[in-house]
Amino acid sequence: MSKAFDRVEWKYLEAIMDKMGFDHHWISLIMRCISTSSFSFSLNGEAVGHVTPHRGLRQDDPLSLYLFLICSEGLSRFLQAEEQFGMLKGLRLTRNAPSVSHLLFADDSLLFCQSNEQSAMSIKRSLDTYHRASGQVLNNDKFVMSFSPNTSQAAQDFFAQTLHMPITQCHERYLGLPSYSGRDKQELFSSIKDKVRKLLHAWNEKKKKSIGGKEVLFKAVVQSIPTYAMSCFKLTKKFCDQLESMMSNFWWGSNQNGTKIHWKRWKALCKSKYEGGMGFRSFIHFNQALLAKQAWRIFDMPDTLLSRLLKHRYFSNCSFLEANIGHSPSLTWQSICWGKELLLKGLRFKIGDGIHVDSGKDPWIPSHNNFKPIDIDRILSIPLAYFAGPDRNKVVHGGQPRQPTAIVQYATRFYEDFNKLKSQRNGYNLNVDAATTLEQKKLGIGAILRDQHGTVVAALSKAVQGSFKSDEMEAKALFHAVNWVSQSQFPLTHIETDASRVSNALNRLNSDLSCFSDLIMDIRCLLSFFPQVLVTHVKRTANQAAHGLAKYALGLDEDSVWVGEIPYSVF
Repeated sequence: MSKAFDRVEWKYLEAIMDKMGFDHHWISLIMRCISTSSFSFSLNGEAVGHVTPHRGLRQDDPLSLYLFLICSEGLSRFLQAEEQFGMLKGLRLTRNAPSVSHLLFADDSLLFCQSNEQSAMSIKRSLDTYHRASGQVLNNDKFVMSFSPNTSQAAQDFFAQTLHMPITQCHERYLGLPSYSGRDKQELFSSIKDKVRKLLHAWNEKKKKSIGGKEVLFKAVVQSIPTYAMSCFKLTKKFCDQLESMMSNFWWGSNQNGTKIHWKRWKALCKSKYEGGMGFRSFIHFNQALLAKQAWRIFDMPDTLLSRLLKHRYFSNCSFLEANIGHSPSLTWQSICWGKELLLKGLRFKIGDGIHVDSGKDPWIPSHNNFKPIDIDRILSIPLAYFAGPDRNKVVHGGQPRQPTAIVQYATRFYEDFNKLKSQRNGYNLNVDAATTLEQKKLGIGAILRDQHGTVVAALSKAVQGSFKSDEMEAKALFHAVNWVSQSQFPLTHIETDASRVSNALNRLNSDLSCFSDLIMDIRCLLSFFPQVLVTHVKRTANQAAHGLAKYALGLDEDSVWVGEIPYSVF
């Protein structure tokens, strides 16, 4: 569009915001912001006249870009209406892929259609209607058309006469990136290399810069030049090496005899300053990291236009993570698949409802495949008896189990005590702590439940295999303790822990972003059974009983539960 911001009609902007459902009070505030401008003319140093405009958006106002996007929505709706009525047919990558009739980015636009008279008239009708409504005018210096090789000359001439636009072989660039890619990838991005070379040459002709000045120029200017291209396409290793070679020569300097000695490889300078480098970016690794972000967006937002187009073209019968490069891939898809390789190395997922889990393929158990899918379903259908489990394990491992009558009596007493505690109305206080030993790679969990008088109601010692960080260890202990209280249905009202970061994370209203955020989310789900519960932090000296139970758990092979008292041997 020509003079896009200056030609926006205020009445059109107000009308389209109203049609899009914006609140009238909000619309009036926006219109006050853009309609308060006025102009005067400077004549012999004096302001003469007063002109009140009825169109135009301020160029430097950050709000103007968003308002112009709202205006561009009108052109999008005109083209969509033509497509719905069958007058315009957009481009389809495959038979079932969504139709694409236009791509808009601010005042830069790409339109796609079939090369027939109906499509030409439809585009002209949409552009003319948009011009009359919004005041926008096409930029004839930049508006061109290109056709596929099999388009007849008569169709090309009709489009040129109808739309009054010149014809070109291809659009070389859109938003600064190449629209078409051939075999020579070096030539494709040569403009980036030329821009970096000219920039370094201009700096080199000026007075010598210090090491600190060169560092700022590299990080703030040079390394940002290819960033947009690297987020869309994979640059060749040779191309990245050439960029880094130019930067390295400028970094170490030159004289009449050529470049000076490079006392360190560029790879060493790309290390962090903590590791002895300068913190520069390695272009090849930064390129893959940016493309990994694009791969994540496709995986995380499958409803976007790009995700749907790529799915119908390359992985219509599988998920994005299972997709391969396929036959005759585009440069874009090759680049995204290269970024996906890095994404898969660090990608982890947790089991939710299990709908999308393939137990035969997905590595959801971090070990070798121990079970067949049919065996997993049979194992999950086996009922487990809580009180018979420890004695069953003793039989398997050659131990001496208890008599069946003793197991029944113990289970009966536990059930009676449980019903007795359940009938009490007042809530209970839960103290939780964790202990570990580096040699055993074992986590001990201790929990003690008291009533409002401080009398012990129940206690738990539980051992968990694994090596955990400090805060993760405390969060895991709290999860198992609350889960135990929840299953036993004790009326819990208060939780005390000596881990301040865990208690702060649970009391924080916003989402937790720590390394143990999943555990915090699971604990919050369990605490939903206790609406009135309060989580507080206490000193370690006030949590000695739970700490003793946790240390005692390190010597156990199975859970130990006490009801009404704690043996002195625990301490």
